[in-house]
Amino acid sequence: MSFPAHFPNGCPPDTVEDAQGEVFRFVRRNDPPVAANFVSNVAGSKWYDPAKECQACGLSVLRTEQDVREARRVSPWAKKQKVAKARLSPDWGKLAPTESTLIPNHHTWWVSEGKQPERIFVVVAIK
Repeated sequence: MSFPAHFPNGCPPDTVEDAQGEVFRFVRRNDPPVAANFVSNVAGSKWYDPAKECQACGLSVLRTEQDVREARRVSPWAKKQKVAKARLSPDWGKLAPTESTLIPNHHTWWVSEGKQPERIFVVVAIK
């Protein structure tokens, strides 16, 4: 499995697991999701903590509907977002729990080179 050229050496770490199972991602107000909903902070030239460059190469996702509800409870930003869901298989990259000050139960998903996540995610209603 290969990852984009802008990922630093050793990213994602060898210790993280293959992507597997359902994930949820906030996709602004886009329905259906668009490619712009799946651009990492590094690839999109957005601000990120240089000490967390590898994490910034990945995408923020949640693993359960309950995680989405909790994120919406604690984050005004998340309350305004639509949520999309997909089922990942190992060829879609790597996935690991990572810290976030904004989103509880946060995971980082490092997407394999050449994948188009907008093609597998669908917006879902989560109350």
